[in-house]
Amino acid sequence: MLPHPSPRVSCFSKSCRMIIRGTFLTLAFAIGLVLPLSSHAQVATGYSVSNFVTGFTANVSGAGPIGLAFDSAGNLYVGEYASGFLYKFGKSGGTASASNQLNTTAIPGSIAGMAFAKDGSLYLARQAAGDLVQVDPMNGSILRTVVSGMNLPTGLAVDPLSGDLFVSEPFVGTVLRITNFATGTGSAAVYATPGYVDGLSFGADGTLFAALSGTIGKITGTNSSAPGTVTVYPVSVPTGDGLAVSANPSSLFVYSNRNDGVITKVDLTVTPPATTNIFMGGSRGDFVNVGPDGCLYATQTDRILKVTNSDGSCLAPPLGPLFPTNPVVSYTFSAFCAELAKRDHDEKGDDDSGIALHAKFRLAHNSDGIDLASDSLALSVGTVSITIPAGAFKQAKDGDWRFAGDINSMHVRAVFRALKSPGAYLLSVNIGGAELNPADSPYTVVLTIGNDSGTTVAWDDDDMGDHHDDD
Repeated sequence: MLPHPSPRVSCFSKSCRMIIRGTFLTLAFAIGLVLPLSSHAQVATGYSVSNFVTGFTANVSGAGPIGLAFDSAGNLYVGEYASGFLYKFGKSGGTASASNQLNTTAIPGSIAGMAFAKDGSLYLARQAAGDLVQVDPMNGSILRTVVSGMNLPTGLAVDPLSGDLFVSEPFVGTVLRITNFATGTGSAAVYATPGYVDGLSFGADGTLFAALSGTIGKITGTNSSAPGTVTVYPVSVPTGDGLAVSANPSSLFVYSNRNDGVITKVDLTVTPPATTNIFMGGSRGDFVNVGPDGCLYATQTDRILKVTNSDGSCLAPPLGPLFPTNPVVSYTFSAFCAELAKRDHDEKGDDDSGIALHAKFRLAHNSDGIDLASDSLALSVGTVSITIPAGAFKQAKDGDWRFAGDINSMHVRAVFRALKSPGAYLLSVNIGGAELNPADSPYTVVLTIGNDSGTTVAWDDDDMGDHHDDD
């Protein structure tokens, strides 16, 4: 349950403990303390919970970071309810500070739900202002008002089917659908009336899930013959707020981040739904987000928690697989060419049959860039495929990024180099033990680095030499 911005109404009369905790954390961070996970925190078998971002300021009700959204590059944007500031964090998280704060002037109006639309634009619901605004992801400034005149807009979600925005109005019990918002003033219409409704999250098939008063509801999607139909599950999820949904609609479960410091998994494949508390003893939980990595990121009074499997993975059970909260934006190379050679020995004359590929490419003009420290690299040449995991490349003193290791029983050596022209790169890859079928020539080459990719073709060129182009 999100805080009501008006002092006349309190949403927290259920638990004075939350008010006391919120006050304590506000004071703690005012004097620079960094609090670890509570000694009372309990994590269910099979899961791991760690601090991803710390250092946020909360109000007296314990509401600190609430809105959160990942961009296409995997950066996490967080809105701090108490201050009106937006923060941006890389894939390693960190501590909220001036160095990662986007806006120098606070955004007024009680900032709540936040989401990236399919085109990469960032939107923010403002409770007290009663509107939905587009925000510049570079500096946190408001670019324009998309819809106004709403009643305490709170939760915000993007329909994976239509791309439309959906907003919850908790205290009037409605969910609004926002259309035609990309360039001008959007149109808002009532989509569903489930009663008190807070956090919203879509499933992969377009079904909308909603945190209702002490329970969970599902709302039929925009592709349904009866869109907006509400079904309330017979399950108790006290103070449930933010929701995350499983990736497979046929094996349906959700996670609920609760105001009482508990994260609950709800199995919706059985009747009545079965609940398991995977984390207890936290502070005030509000919205959640499923990152591009498939991990669960959950707000607390003063921090963002990262929830994974006990081995640090996220895509497999028991945590996953989960449906990413924000649409994945991908970019296609604006130029891409490749040259290919078959090898029957290495540079020392030893037998080392395989293939050598030299590729040049240029990023799309709107790409958010490449970072081999955190981006994986996938390459396929004909029937030969390799994936070099994120973090496996190491940067040499000359600035090149290099990798050497065995992948799929093949020895791979790769060099990645930035060229002088902005956005242009050279990739050289030797794959020992790889064999290509001559009948497949010319060979299709597909290269994906992070969310940037391209496809081209390459012919055999046994006389191909080293390439050290700098243009």
